[in-house]
Amino acid sequence: MMPVEVEDSGAVRVISVSNPAKRKALTRALLDELQRALPTAASSDAQPIRAVVLRGDPAGKCFSSGYDITAIDEAEKTVGLDPIRAPADAIEACPVPVIAAIEDACMGGAFEIAMACTLRVAATSAKLAMPPARLGLVYSARGLSRFLRAASPSTVQRLFLTGERLGGAEAQRKGLVDLAVEAGGAFDEAKAIAEQIASNAPLAVAGLLDAIRRVARPGGPSADDLAAIDQARLRTVASADLAEGVAAFLEKRAPVFRGR
Repeated sequence: MMPVEVEDSGAVRVISVSNPAKRKALTRALLDELQRALPTAASSDAQPIRAVVLRGDPAGKCFSSGYDITAIDEAEKTVGLDPIRAPADAIEACPVPVIAAIEDACMGGAFEIAMACTLRVAATSAKLAMPPARLGLVYSARGLSRFLRAASPSTVQRLFLTGERLGGAEAQRKGLVDLAVEAGGAFDEAKAIAEQIASNAPLAVAGLLDAIRRVARPGGPSADDLAAIDQARLRTVASADLAEGVAAFLEKRAPVFRGR
């Protein structure tokens, strides 16, 4: 089995992290493959994927136990011991929504990967934790910011300073997870959300995703951000998809969007 498995189901891409022998422990090679598996362009005739689900493959029975501790050697320290940044940045910038389906362990760097996703669905039986204080490491500012965008400083402080594990329901209450479901149900729920997103107008989804990211930036949107949002909005106003959406609503039928 490859470290990263990719399966396209209609307009939804399922990316499964493997390495079951090490509880899906992340390596630089695996993270590079994960990054390459992400769509790099918005949905179009040439790029039909409209949403992504990220999960641990079922064989390993967890999302990921985090970065492989045995890979932390002098060479890794020399480059700064931040292997998660590039793939997490790629997920955050992915032009289609990425939904994390979390079962069982989601630890350390894997938790940051999940926080980079657009949405997170976790089983109530999931175990989410950030153990850098237990390992003797100050976590990166970029990584911390992913948690602080979702939860309060006090929640993030407790998570990082204690290293305690959270269940899926508690993580949802604290804002770290969007939806908590019964054990074994995270993937099905994440896939259903992805399919719902994929059924919507691609230009609108891409434009809204980009607009929300721009508006949510620290300090708010710049003049360039506002101009980009206005351009995306005007593109949808003139789109065939908007005409189709209005027609489908009036005719009481499901719309057929083509991303045009």
